[in-house]
Amino acid sequence: MSSRLAVRSTRSARFALAAAAMVALTATLTACDSGGESSTGKAGRAANAGSTVEDNDVDGAKDDYYDEDSGSAGKDNDVDGAKDDYYDEDGGKDNDVDGAKQDHYAKPCDNGDLDFSLKLESQAGGYYLVTAKAKPGVVCLLQGAPEQVMFGSDPDTVASNAEEGSGDSIKLKGSTVAYVGVNPKGTNNDEGKMFETLIVSVSDDGDNAGQLTVESADVDRPQVTNWHANSADVVTPFL
Repeated sequence: MSSRLAVRSTRSARFALAAAAMVALTATLTACDSGGESSTGKAGRAANAGSTVEDNDVDGAKDDYYDEDSGSAGKDNDVDGAKDDYYDEDGGKDNDVDGAKQDHYAKPCDNGDLDFSLKLESQAGGYYLVTAKAKPGVVCLLQGAPEQVMFGSDPDTVASNAEEGSGDSIKLKGSTVAYVGVNPKGTNNDEGKMFETLIVSVSDDGDNAGQLTVESADVDRPQVTNWHANSADVVTPFL
C-alpha cells in the first residue's frame, strides 16, 4: 500500500513541475507580445534598421540632417534642412549661408562679368586707377594682373606687369570692387604716342573687354599692377 502511494506522489510531483514550466513559458510569451523584446530581437531589428539613414538631429527629422530625396546623398548640417544650404544641386560642396555654390567656389572673372571705371590720379607722376565691379548676380575672382592692358589697338602699348607674383585673390560680389593701376609712361623721356582709349581685359573674351576713355595719354612702355582690394595699395609699385 505504501509503495502505491509513493508512485502516486512521484507522478504528482512531475505533473506539478510540468505545469509550472508551462506557466513560466506562457508568461514569457505574453511579456514579449505586450512590448517586451529580447536582446537578440533588438539586435536583429537594429541590424535591419542600419540600412536606413542615420539622423543626428535632435528633433528626429531625417530631412534636417539628410536631404529628403535620398539619405545617402547630400549631408545637410543646416538647421532648416535644405540640402542646397550645404551642397549645391549638382553635388558641389557649399559652406556659404545663402546656399549659392558660387559664393564659396567662385569662378575666375570674365570680361562680360565686370563693369569697369577709370580715374586719373596724380601720384607717382600720374597713373590711371581702374575699378572693376561685378555685374548684378555675378560672383567671380580676380587675381594677379589683368590678362591684357593696352592703349588703343597698338600692340606696342601692351602694359608689362609692375609687380612680382600674383598677390591675393579678390572675390567680387555685390558692392565689392577691385583696383588696378596703369602707368602710361614707364620711361623718363620725352618720347611716346598719344592715345584716347585704354583697353582692359581680364580674360580671352576680347569682345567684352573694358574700353575706357582717357584724355590724350602720352604712352611709352606702360605698366600695370596686380588687382588690389585697397586702392591705396595700387600706387606703391609706381613709386
